[in-house]
Amino acid sequence: MNRFVIFSIFMVLSILAHAQAKNVSWRPEPMLRCLANELVRGDCDTYGRSTTQFDFFVSIRGTKIVVKGTVTVKETSSDYTTIIGRYSKEYSLHQIVPNYNSNMYVSISNNKGDSSAQPCWKCFDIRRLPGNGIINHIEASLDNPQSGCDVGALGGDVFFNEIIIEFQ
Repeated sequence: MNRFVIFSIFMVLSILAHAQAKNVSWRPEPMLRCLANELVRGDCDTYGRSTTQFDFFVSIRGTKIVVKGTVTVKETSSDYTTIIGRYSKEYSLHQIVPNYNSNMYVSISNNKGDSSAQPCWKCFDIRRLPGNGIINHIEASLDNPQSGCDVGALGGDVFFNEIIIEFQ
C-alpha cells in the first residue's frame, strides 16, 4: 500500500510540475518601419501641422503570432489631410516556443502598444517618441522636408520591448 501512495504522489507532482506555465521572451523585429502611405482625406500635404499616432497589437491565431500596426497622420487645420499606414506580419509559434505542439495552451499578456506625437511645425529631423506597452520607442520622421505630398514620407521606425509568451 505504501508503494501505491508514494507512486500516486509522485505522479501527481510530476503532472503538476509539467503543467506549470513557461515563459518565452520575444521581439517581433529589432526594428520595423511603418509609414503612412494611404491618403484617406485631404490634399496629401500636412504642411507640418499634424498629429501622429502609432498603434500595435499582437495576437495568436492558430499556430501563428500576428503583429498588426497602424500609423495615422492627421493634419490639424486647413483640409485636415489624413494619411494612414498599416503593418501586418505573421510569425510561426514553432520558431518561437520550444517544442511547440498544437495541444499547448499559448497566451500573450502584454499585447498592446502605442505612441503619439503632437504637431511640430517644420521639424525635419528624426524625433524619438517614447512608447507604451510593447513599444519601447519610435524614431519618427514627422515632417516631409520636401513640400508637396506627404503620402509615404511620414511615419517611423518602431522599436519593441520584449513580449512575454506564456505556454503550457
